[in-house]
Amino acid sequence: MPLHKHKTKPCGHFFVVSSYALCLLLLAACSNNDSRAEQTRHHMTQTRINGGITAQLTLPKQVKLKLPINIQFELKNHYASPITLLTWGTPLEGKFTRNLFHISKQEQTIAYIGRNIKRGTPTATDFITLAPHSSIKATIDLQQGYNIQTTGHYKISLNLSHLQSKAKQKITLEPIITGAPIYVDIQ
Repeated sequence: MPLHKHKTKPCGHFFVVSSYALCLLLLAACSNNDSRAEQTRHHMTQTRINGGITAQLTLPKQVKLKLPINIQFELKNHYASPITLLTWGTPLEGKFTRNLFHISKQEQTIAYIGRNIKRGTPTATDFITLAPHSSIKATIDLQQGYNIQTTGHYKISLNLSHLQSKAKQKITLEPIITGAPIYVDIQ
């Protein structure tokens, strides 16, 4: 039986697949570098409120004096069921209605200059419901509530002593007088 030699043609599929895989690897490497770069430009701290709720603060490591000092607040629900919380006295209101943070510079407390609002009974619109395993974020400018007048290294801690869940829920929220600290250099 004669052996037939088949001519093989170079196939471009391998080259296309290899190029595609290389592009994916490069894209993943670049996104990881962007993520790492973002982490090096920001400080982040997390405070456990109870077994199923955490509060996270994110703040740039450096900001310029007289420019907004925006701190991001994220409340996370780790429960398997929804939780309804009162937004009063939290950054979720989008403005300062009471002292939300403890801020200090060289062990000296920075004065809270924002409003202290006293309220009656909350209505349904004053609450938010977090779905299971979800979160909500809010950003607030620290200069709107605190007398930050000089450059330096500042220490910021969350003060969530007023966080409340809806009366029907069987979740006990421990007041956070001082959460885990986060730091910022103001130049």
